[in-house]
Order: sequence, then C-alpha cells, then structure tokens
Amino acid sequence: MDSTLPTLPAAPAPRPSTSRSLLWSVVETFGATAASVLAVIVLARVLSVEAMGLGSLAVLLAYLASLPFEVLFHDTLVQRPALGDAHASSAFVFTVVASPLCAGVVFACAPAIAAWYGQPQLAGLLRLALVSAPLAGASSVVSALLRRRLAFAPLARRTIVGRLIGVAAGVVVAFAGGGAWSMVVMQVASTAISTAVLLGDRSHVPRFAFSWRAIRQMLGFALPNMAAQLLQVGNARLFLGVFGLFADTATFGRFSLAFRLVEELRNSLSASVTQLALPLLARQAGDAKAFANVFRESTRFTVAVMLPLYAGFGLLAPDLVALLFGAKWHGTEVIIQWLCVATLVLILREFAGAVLTARGAAGTTMAINGIAALVSMLPLAAGLVSSGVAAAVVWVVRAVALWLASLVGVRRRAGLSLAQQLGPTLPAVLGVAAMAGVVLLALPPWLRDATPLLRFSVDAGSAAAAYLLTLALVAPRLLPDMLGFVASAGRRGREKR
Repeated sequence: MDSTLPTLPAAPAPRPSTSRSLLWSVVETFGATAASVLAVIVLARVLSVEAMGLGSLAVLLAYLASLPFEVLFHDTLVQRPALGDAHASSAFVFTVVASPLCAGVVFACAPAIAAWYGQPQLAGLLRLALVSAPLAGASSVVSALLRRRLAFAPLARRTIVGRLIGVAAGVVVAFAGGGAWSMVVMQVASTAISTAVLLGDRSHVPRFAFSWRAIRQMLGFALPNMAAQLLQVGNARLFLGVFGLFADTATFGRFSLAFRLVEELRNSLSASVTQLALPLLARQAGDAKAFANVFRESTRFTVAVMLPLYAGFGLLAPDLVALLFGAKWHGTEVIIQWLCVATLVLILREFAGAVLTARGAAGTTMAINGIAALVSMLPLAAGLVSSGVAAAVVWVVRAVALWLASLVGVRRRAGLSLAQQLGPTLPAVLGVAAMAGVVLLALPPWLRDATPLLRFSVDAGSAAAAYLLTLALVAPRLLPDMLGFVASAGRRGREKR
C-alpha cells in the first residue's frame, strides 16, 4: 500500500462482539424479510398477475442499472487488510458520481427498452424505478465500511425503517388502483428512506475527497470481484430479465412471484450471515486452523437454520399458495418447489464466496460464477424455456453446477478439503431427509382431502418434529451450541446497556 495514504483501523475499539453483530445482522434480515413477505402477500391479492409481472420487470431493470456500482468497492473495502482514508473517500466519490450517470443513460433508453419487451407502459415505470439506482449506489460504500467494523446496528435500523415505509407506500398505491406503479413506488420509497437514514449520521460518511491512486490500488481486486458478483447476483436478475422476453406477462408474473419469495429472500438471509462471515474470515486468512474453524462454525449454524426453512417451504408450497395468495396464483406452487430445490443446493455452499473473497481469490469466484451463469443463460438463449416450470428446472441445474464448481474452487484456493466443506452440513441434510419422509410418506391418506389450513398445520408440525429429533440424535451438541450463541449475544447486549 502507498505509505502516503493514512490508514483506517480494521475495526475501532471497542469492537462489537461476534454474537452481538450476528444478532443485529439477523434483526436486519428478518425485519426486512418479514416486511417483504407481507408486501408480497398483500400486493399479490390486490394486483392482477399481469400487473405484478410488469411492476417486477421495471424494478428488476432498474436494479440491474445500479448493481455494478453497488458491488464495485463493497467487498474490497471489507476485505482489504489495511484501509486508507483515501480509499474510503475515493470509493464514495466515484460511486456517487458514476451511478447517476449510468442511471441517466438507461433513463434515456427507457422507451427503446419498453418497445423491446412489447410493453409501452414499461418506459414510465422504469424511469421512476431508476430514481432508486443512484440512491442505492450512494449508500453502498457506507454500508461496506460499517460491515468492516462489524457495526450492524445502523444497517439494521436503516433497512427496517426504509422497508416498512416503502411497503406502506406501495400498499397505499395498490389499494388506490395504482396497479404496477405500486411496486415501483414501494422500491423507490424504501431505497430513499433507507439511504436518508444511513447517510443522515454524518459520522458514518467518508469525506468528499478523491484520489486516483487510491482507486487504482483497489481496482486490482475490485474489478474481478465485481465481475464475480455480477455473474452471481446479477445472474438471477439477468435470468429474470431475459425470461421476460420469452414469456407472456402472466407467466412472468407467476415466475417473478415465486422467484421473489424463494431466491431473493434466500439472498437476503444469506447476506445477513455472509456479511458477518467475510470480515471474520478475512481476519483469519493467515491462520489455516482458525480460518477452518470460522468456516465450520458458520456453516453448521447457518445450514441448520436455512436448510429446514426452505425444505419446509417447498414441501408445504401447495397449501401456502392457496392460503396466502388465492386461486388466481394456481400453478405458482410447482415453480416454488423447483426453486426451493435449487435453494437447498445453494445453501450447502453458503460461504464459498466469502471464503474465496477472504483469500483474495476473486478470479476463482468469477470463474465459478461464470460457469453458473453460462449454464443458466444458454437454454434461454436457445429459446428452450417458455414456461415458469421449465425456467425453475434450469435454475436447479445452475445451482448444481455452482455447487460442484465451488467445492473444487474452495479446495484448491482456500485449502478446505471436501470433508471440511461437506461435514458441517451433514446433520441438517439428514434432518431435511427425515422431514421429507414424514411429509411425503408417513402422514395418513385422509389428510389429502382436508382443508389447506389443516394440512399445513399437520405437515408443518410433523416436519419440525422430525427435523429436531434427527438433529438431537445425529448432532446432540448442535442445538445447545446455537442457543448458547444466541444467549451470549443477549447477555452482551444487556451488559452494553
């Protein structure tokens, strides 16, 4: 690093505890997730399938315009061992200036994009949605600096406040007859309030100064890492956007609803744990034993929670769709089930990206995500995918390719053996197998003719009991360790107050 650039400490004292940081990260994620699920349920009942599809497409395209600037410096600022003040301020200025310029180009092209999709109304929707692009870019650098310090409390506050206000605004517009506009209003309001809350505390915001030297020092890692993130996070959005070219609005609406419930919520849950794991792994990058321990504990706790959650979601999808969304969304449950299969595979490699980033192996991450993107996009480009179920099956194939490539990449670049990668997931995998066996094979036949609410209640209770019993048998220390970790976070929080 250039000695003329003053350094920022990796984490100011006193440092938040790991358990306390995770607790705030979970609060942020579950608060935002609960608000998003509530919004999806309400909007799905109020709006038509076509309006949901059109609004989702506008929000999606605006997100693609902002994504490069949201991810360009984020992981670099977290991962970099010695961070200069000039690095933080230059990344902030670059993002604040470049993000609106990109949004402006897409704004000017909105009519052409709408014509490409054959949806004239999309132009106005997209232009309003683009308001959120520079706002998201402005907050991305501040978010990275807070995550570097494990300071998750400000992030939790801004996310929950912004999401709740955004959901309220979208629901009001929906009940007023706004149709697809309600989804765009929800996104813009949420992003605007979140950004205002985060940047309102000037102590979190870097000074407005710029150094090309600092930018050049970061770009060696930032550019390949950005490409890797675009291939991973952007792959999902691009997949949706290209699928929209081949599907009618109703088909896209159903697939978009299923994708929002499964894939995007998985991304939110994953972010809460990987954003904590990355700085922890980065700090232990020079100690192979400590590095492996962080990976093992992070994996076994996270997989034990997320795997049964999505297995249950897939198993109970038919009754959940009937109960929450109504008859007009019939057919969405099969798409949800296939997407849940893909999610179960992806959860098994939850920390692969964080491990490779902590090791500075952005090129490997880019190659892995490139393979997955290629597997997902080729069937679309060949015109082989026109139904929601077919698109979901392609997403499963992509998940398997991503998992296999990750196993090899992490073994080669991070030195974690296949046993070290797969071992922590085994108890949860066995528990999920028990869940599936109970729901699909062991429940009485008369339950098939019961009401959706009764079926859901019996299935959910039986699945949960089967999972917990299996964990108690195959990994008796796992649940007590998890409860102890949560209790530790609570004790530290009370001591701090």
